[in-house]
Amino acid sequence: MSFVQSLGTIKYGWAIRVAREVSKDNKNKPILDKVAGAGTSDKLAGKTKEAVGNAKQAVGKATDNPKLKAEGVSEEIEGKQQKVLGGIKEVAENVADAVAEGVECVKDAMKNAQKRND
Repeated sequence: MSFVQSLGTIKYGWAIRVAREVSKDNKNKPILDKVAGAGTSDKLAGKTKEAVGNAKQAVGKATDNPKLKAEGVSEEIEGKQQKVLGGIKEVAENVADAVAEGVECVKDAMKNAQKRND
């Protein structure tokens, strides 16, 4: 194994450890979403999967390991899908907030109309 290949393997191992630590912490995902907005945890996890996938692809290419490279492609795609899911959750939250605000406006308008009629 060349120096470049061993360096790639070290970077790959580090990226895997970081990704595992981030994905282990499922209990904090609802807190993160509440503080930073719906879908944030999915976007973060998706970016992590994407990065790990890219690292696997690079190491697979450097070590001439087609299986690892294919795993990297698959994981990168999973990451992109998870980021899209996070975006959908964010949009859904924004729509729900807009609907709730609209309902409050209608309630206020009805109260004001009732006061004028009294």
